[in-house]
Amino acid sequence: MEEVVACGADYDSNEHFIASELFVKKEQREMFMILPNNAVKFNWLSRKYKAKYGN
Repeated sequence: MEEVVACGADYDSNEHFIASELFVKKEQREMFMILPNNAVKFNWLSRKYKAKYGN
């Protein structure tokens, strides 16, 4: 979760919330970690949140 904050997802953000749900699965953690930079990581989390909650 330190990497989540480092990519710009504040503790009270939608991106941090979705990461806390996704990262119980090893595969999701690994996918996030191989993304090339913080901007891509943040955007990936944003898209995951929007895909699940439609916001």
